[in-house]
Amino acid sequence: MTATPRTLVARRSVRIIRNLVLASVATGLFGAMLNSILPAESIDLYRAIDDTTIEVSVAEASLAWTMVWVVRETPSEVLVTVHTLQPPLPGVRDAIGWRTVHLSAPLGDRSVSAPGVPPAQRRP
Repeated sequence: MTATPRTLVARRSVRIIRNLVLASVATGLFGAMLNSILPAESIDLYRAIDDTTIEVSVAEASLAWTMVWVVRETPSEVLVTVHTLQPPLPGVRDAIGWRTVHLSAPLGDRSVSAPGVPPAQRRP
């Protein structure tokens, strides 16, 4: 019994969907692994761009991949978790990078910090 063109298209569609689901699961697992392995960076400075947008500064090395991972807002503070993935090369963190953070409510007089460290200083 030979497969009809319609059957071949259905099989191909199932294969494509299966591969997309597997890629999504692998990406999620990779993200969870990075979150548990990489230490959170401290935030020294922040600056307000407008009422609901701030930029936080983090020390980073050349060729590093720095990302804002989690933003948790409370009525009194904004906690920003930043992770940096560095290539396995010798060197120091020789640059200051600014990462944009979008808030769901105006910043107002809330403090900005990374989890477990003192609040960052506001830069004009």
